[in-house]
Amino acid sequence: MRHRYALAASTMLLTLAACTGSPEEKADPGSASPSVSSTPSEEAPPEWTGPTIPDGDYQQLLTPASLRNFGITQTPEEWAPDGTLTNMLRIAGPQWAQLANTNEDAMSVGSSGSLSYDQQGRLIEIEPCCGESRYTWRLDGDTLTIKPDLAWMRQNRPDVDLDSQDTRIWKMMCCGTWTKVG
Repeated sequence: MRHRYALAASTMLLTLAACTGSPEEKADPGSASPSVSSTPSEEAPPEWTGPTIPDGDYQQLLTPASLRNFGITQTPEEWAPDGTLTNMLRIAGPQWAQLANTNEDAMSVGSSGSLSYDQQGRLIEIEPCCGESRYTWRLDGDTLTIKPDLAWMRQNRPDVDLDSQDTRIWKMMCCGTWTKVG
């Protein structure tokens, strides 16, 4: 039952396809045959060169109040036998993982994938099974705050019900305030 949140969170991540250009044939004035250029038909967006989230483990404790704040209708006992869930975001270079445990159980991975930043500095998380999600974020000392970019979701996935229980669970597991612990 405790892994139900991971499946629900996984189902809500978004999928986007990237497009690349094709080579163009160009005539070289010094040659009798055309050459091939790998110049894409559209210029790639510039990479983010601003601040990024430092590598490490960021943790939050989810409680019955967390469920209520996110509008989750499950009871705390359904969520975690003792009513608390340790939720961790692990960032290591271009990779991320979300881990969780209840009681004294070992941390287990609920979701993982790659991460990068768009031209505006928004966090892009890509999960192999489900695709792309974007978040705004702020780091203040050891406190990391992550929020889903709902405007991006509405624009790119208008078919996703942002008020569903699955989406609320996704927001609770992936977002909120985290404290760096390692």
